[in-house]
Amino acid sequence: MVAFSLSSVQLNLNVMQKLTYPFVVLSMLIGYYVHAQTWQYSAPNTYFSGGYVGIGTGATTTYAPLHINNGGYAAILMGDNNSSGFVLTKEITNGGSFNIWSAPFGTEGSINRFKIDNQGNIGIGLGTTAPAAQFHISSPNSYVSMLLGPNTSDGFLMTREGSGSTSSFNIWSGPLGSGPIRFKITNAGNILIGKYSVTNADYILDVNGNVRANKIVVNTTGADYVFEKRYPLLSLDSLRKYIVENHHLPGIEPASQMQKEGVDVGNNQTMLLKKMEEMTLYILQQQKEIQELKARLERLER
Repeated sequence: MVAFSLSSVQLNLNVMQKLTYPFVVLSMLIGYYVHAQTWQYSAPNTYFSGGYVGIGTGATTTYAPLHINNGGYAAILMGDNNSSGFVLTKEITNGGSFNIWSAPFGTEGSINRFKIDNQGNIGIGLGTTAPAAQFHISSPNSYVSMLLGPNTSDGFLMTREGSGSTSSFNIWSGPLGSGPIRFKITNAGNILIGKYSVTNADYILDVNGNVRANKIVVNTTGADYVFEKRYPLLSLDSLRKYIVENHHLPGIEPASQMQKEGVDVGNNQTMLLKKMEEMTLYILQQQKEIQELKARLERLER
């Protein structure tokens, strides 16, 4: 049987309190010192100067001055509340991405304004859709624009307009909204320079203005068939009659049609070559007749 007295127990407790009290005070002083070294106040700012800060990281190592973790999802609200601010998020869906959402966050009305996925692809205005290219811009109303220049009066505006088969890529010069269009590519592949509307879809390239080049190569079949023995060359009398009635050469479009529809350069070059070769045949025929007449005249003079 163990015997003890209340007085001895009380004595021992008093002794322990006296012994541990300095350690408690020391611990509080150390904690206060550490706190004072990390969180400091200098009106109107409160700042942390003792190393990295982890939020939701637990006891794991923090890898940046501010490290936020919430099971793979992290968010920062910038603004008064989720109805009038922007939310920066890190999400784990589709391999992970960094996003900027506009208010109201957390509702169906919130819109993903900016996204960078783990492959480095950047999306603007895509909503929840993943970027399909390194730089992907979209808009709910099918109109997308990018301004290159110091301001709307002195720059170039690149736009994507329309949807589906009617969509087009355009380049406008300032001032924005009233400046002329400089370049257009339609969904069908038509390229327009200096004009906005396609007047004839058969023309892949349509230029409203003058074109200058060092060299232009046009595919053509040529007209060597004119020199075949069976080529049906018109007689000069038939040619004269055609010109009198139509006021242009056979096979060549009249001036009125050229002025209205333009000239097919490749076909026109071929037809002009054909007329030159026909002219050569006429000259050779005339030369033959001249030589025959000259020989006949010489015989008569003898």
